[in-house]
Parts: sequence; structure tokens; C-alpha cells
Amino acid sequence: MDALRTFWRSLLVWLRIISPPDYIARFATDRPAPDSLKKGFLYIVGGKGYQKWACFRSPADEKEIIQLSLMAKRRPRWQVTLDSLGRPSIHPSIWQHDGTYAHFWIKRGNVEWCADTGKKPLRPRADNNEYRV
Repeated sequence: MDALRTFWRSLLVWLRIISPPDYIARFATDRPAPDSLKKGFLYIVGGKGYQKWACFRSPADEKEIIQLSLMAKRRPRWQVTLDSLGRPSIHPSIWQHDGTYAHFWIKRGNVEWCADTGKKPLRPRADNNEYRV
């Protein structure tokens, strides 16, 4: 199935129907070691029927590793959905507390930067619609 997704995604990129995604989803049963995380891949850690973590290199600085909880009973938590081409979308947005203070969305595999990227968060939002890493 992955080979078929890769073929269709590559064909659509080649035909310029879609843009090349910044991230492609990969599945792992255990959390990958930081050294093994490859640029351009979002690793979904879990098993059949559940997701525990999303791990990937920061789009702002490849040296930074982002690990998001996907566990429903944990807070904060994120959701990762995949389209038919294996491109991930993450909800809510990601806002790093340290380093680059990157604030972004990943939608259909592409990074969408928020206007306040690079600015330190002042305080957590009370409405819990946006979590920070």
C-alpha cells in the first residue's frame, strides 16, 4: 500500500497537480531514536487502532526534535490524520516554547507558518484550543 501511495503522490507532484509535501507519515511501533529521525518524515508511534506519539524534526531547525502526545487521555494532546496520499495533518497548531519559538500547522503534509513564529508565547491560552510544545 505504501508503494502505491508513493507512486501516486510522486506522479501528482511530477504533473504539478500537488506541491511536494514537507512531511510524509511513517509508522513505528516504538519511539524512534532522535538520530534515526529523517528530515521530511513524521513518525506516528503506536499500534493497530491506537496512536501514542508523533515525532519529527522541526521545520524551523532540523536539530530540534518535536514529540507530540497523541494519547486521548493526556493533556496537551494532538491529533494526526492522513489523507489518501499519506500526507499528515496535525491539529491543533504546534508552538515551541524554546529554541526557535516556531508556531505552525501541518496540513496535508505542508507547513503553514503562523504570523507570530519566532516570538516567545506570553502565557497558555485559557480556552485550550491551542497547545504549546
